[in-house]
Amino acid sequence: MTQQLSTLLKAGISLLRALEMMSHNVTHPQLITALKQIQIDLLNGLSFQSALREYPHLFNDLFCEMVLSGEETGCLDVMLEKLSHYLLQSQQLKQDIKSTLSYPMTLLVVSCVVISIIV
Repeated sequence: MTQQLSTLLKAGISLLRALEMMSHNVTHPQLITALKQIQIDLLNGLSFQSALREYPHLFNDLFCEMVLSGEETGCLDVMLEKLSHYLLQSQQLKQDIKSTLSYPMTLLVVSCVVISIIV
């Protein structure tokens, strides 16, 4: 979602229009609701990062602070692109750690079962 929003903003589409377009293409029900409410909050005068902070289960503090930095510098699209790269790398690292630890954990469980059977 972050990469798509960055791309839309780089294309010159307004933030409100980009959020509206994204809310039609997202399949996650909580995210759809959040995007629609964020649009309403933006129309009511809240800043983008303030609207995001209302959904801490979807947008963590780092995300909100990066958006704030992008809003203040006028480079929201650049900050969102950097944030999307960070989130992608973080997700890949978590997957790599899980896959790396799965084999040793399997060996440990099997070893414990074998030892308990022997004892």
